[in-house]
Amino acid sequence: MKTKKLFSLFALAPVALLFTACVSNELSPEKEAQMSHDGLVRVTDKTRADVVYVRPGVDLSGYTKVMLEEPEVAFRRNWQQNYNFDNRGMNRLTDKDVEKMRRQGQELFMKEFAKGLEKGGWQVVDEPGEDVLLLKPSLTDLYIIAPDPNNNLGVWNQVYAESFGDMTLYLELYDSVTHQILVRAEDEQRDIGQGAGSWRMPRNRTTNIADASLVFRDWANTFVRGFEEARQVAAAQ
Repeated sequence: MKTKKLFSLFALAPVALLFTACVSNELSPEKEAQMSHDGLVRVTDKTRADVVYVRPGVDLSGYTKVMLEEPEVAFRRNWQQNYNFDNRGMNRLTDKDVEKMRRQGQELFMKEFAKGLEKGGWQVVDEPGEDVLLLKPSLTDLYIIAPDPNNNLGVWNQVYAESFGDMTLYLELYDSVTHQILVRAEDEQRDIGQGAGSWRMPRNRTTNIADASLVFRDWANTFVRGFEEARQVAAAQ
């Protein structure tokens, strides 16, 4: 990352502020004023994510499995039009191209995020249960500097840039049985890429997939670490 570290959605200090029953059911007038329409309260103390809301009194330490929904993927408004305006001679993006990239993004997220969860000891399941947490992710405001859905960027029309682009992860956590929302968070990440902030590297379909895969894996790893710390805090209470 150039402007921010890789996704730190759950990297709170203390982590218990997000994951365990440290948000009292006795809410102050200030907290009540920050409550969302569905009963979540905004966390404002030392959170690195842009926005975090948590249900008062929630304890997530009993969840050991996850159901992972396929994410929604939304590009930044007017991104396609602006890209085509700047590239009127070649490599214009059709609506079919954009839909292809959207589907590829969904598949890549499911593959890499699930792989990271399983590596961290979580079981990814298809059925709800008392110990199953339902994750509903969305990738929004996606901006790709050098989109290459058809692998057309070659030697003569290569694009060099410091980063892959930008995206925001919007994540909701639900109890899989009751479907009660427990946590809502979002975080914007800019200048994604292995060469970000240091040097320009070729940008194409291959490097785009590699950079996105890295981010998705890091998001999953941070999720796993946050839950492990939460369990330790809950066990000590």
